[in-house]
Parts: sequence; structure tokens; C-alpha cells
Amino acid sequence: MLPIEAVIEWKELYKKETGTELSIEEATTRANRMFRFLKTITKPSSSNKLKNYKGGEKQNGKKINSQKV
Repeated sequence: MLPIEAVIEWKELYKKETGTELSIEEATTRANRMFRFLKTITKPSSSNKLKNYKGGEKQNGKKINSQKV
């Protein structure tokens, strides 16, 4: 959960961008949802599919384990 200072800052930014005033409860809910969403989509993946998508691993400058996804 975000600290109250972060929620207040998010609330002010939201009002500036949309012109809509939110209650502190609504701002807390929306700010935390956005934070969780951004945390999820920016989380690095350690799956093999990602390695294969990037062209596989390299060893001594040569590609190894590169497969099509």
C-alpha cells in the first residue's frame, strides 16, 4: 500500500490532468491499483521464453540455446 504522501501527490496529479476531484479514499484505491498494475507490467521475466525471444543466451560471444518461440 502506498504511503499517504504518495496518494496525495497522485490525487493532485489526477485533478490537474482530468479536472476531477477525488476523495482520499477513492484516490487511495485508484493510486494503489495503478501502482500494482505498473509493478506487474514492468516486472522482469526470468522465463526461457523471454530468453528465446531475445535470441537466446550467449556464451563466448556465440548464441546457444536459441529456439523459436
